[in-house]
Amino acid sequence: MEPTFQSRKTVDLWAKMSADEAGEDEYFKNDLMLGLEKKVVDGIKKRYESKRKDGQPYCMFAETKVEKDLDQWGMKRWNIEFHWPDAGLKPFTVRVGIDPNGRVQHQAGADRLAV
Repeated sequence: MEPTFQSRKTVDLWAKMSADEAGEDEYFKNDLMLGLEKKVVDGIKKRYESKRKDGQPYCMFAETKVEKDLDQWGMKRWNIEFHWPDAGLKPFTVRVGIDPNGRVQHQAGADRLAV
């Protein structure tokens, strides 16, 4: 498994935890890694809300909501839901998580189409 490193902290964490296979698996469940996923989702929300506030015509969703859940492998992930002005419509959901093979995965849409 060869993860992509984002910072000195993640490199050091990998060096410490990858001494055995169990540690490699735990690396992707570590609070530091989950925090990076949360930063991605918060960044999407912040940027979208800013553009919506500025009145950008492509910002068609009325509200955004961030939440955490588990993916199909039982791994924690972060989601951002984009809610339509019509509350009767299903929200558009973007999911950010890491799959069991250590690859970052992004899924979008009410029907979970992978992007």
